[in-house]
Amino acid sequence: MRALVLLGKELREIRRSRGLLLSMSALPLSMLPVPIVLVAGVAHAPMGDIHNLIGYYFGGAAGVSGDPRADLIGLVVRNCVALFMVMPLFIPVLIAAQSVAGEKERRTIEPLLASPLAAWEIVLGKSLAAVVPALGISWFAFAVFAVGVDWLTLPLFHRLILPDGSWLFGVLVLAPLLCFLGNTVTVLVSSRVSDSRLAQQLSALIVVPLLALIVVQVTGLLFVDGRVYLWLGAAAATLDGLLFAAAVWLFDRQRILSRWG
Repeated sequence: MRALVLLGKELREIRRSRGLLLSMSALPLSMLPVPIVLVAGVAHAPMGDIHNLIGYYFGGAAGVSGDPRADLIGLVVRNCVALFMVMPLFIPVLIAAQSVAGEKERRTIEPLLASPLAAWEIVLGKSLAAVVPALGISWFAFAVFAVGVDWLTLPLFHRLILPDGSWLFGVLVLAPLLCFLGNTVTVLVSSRVSDSRLAQQLSALIVVPLLALIVVQVTGLLFVDGRVYLWLGAAAATLDGLLFAAAVWLFDRQRILSRWG
């Protein structure tokens, strides 16, 4: 497939961009300590504080399983799974903003537009170039998150907490869907603006609804369970298809060449 040739070219350019690689690594490096610190705090918190928090979140000091500390750690882990969903949604924005807008700035888009590749092949190749590294970074961060949580909780519970259902669904289903969603939104924006920084800033707004959901979850106003993740996955899959079709439709060679060439 010709899109794979474009994918290889884009990945080589990403490897040569130290600034981009640094910015891609900054988010997981800053987020990874969060679940470790939270779980460690709950693991060593006084039982009085544990009962107070369990009463706030579950409406009863006994929690769900009868082990308040285990229930609270499980709640923290679920919240962190949701928090980590920001990564596969946001990291592609950093890469995909360069997909069209960055090439306009560098004046390197004309040879690509003059190539025999169809519009859908160009959009797909550039999309995969953002999704593949972003997904790889997200999966690595999820793995470190799981190992860290298990390392902290194994002496307490004598069993592995992760991977569980939420973790597996987040890693194997939601992360790829959100990666593609963040990328496609950015490709759409990049095809309409000429500045890669503006494309990044506008596309980053897609993270706001997910952050709002996380805040509502953490404050206890909404208990996010498997059904919410299923709905989120279905919505992301639907948007992926619609936005990819829109990106291909809006990728107008003549307009890009006449305006930014």
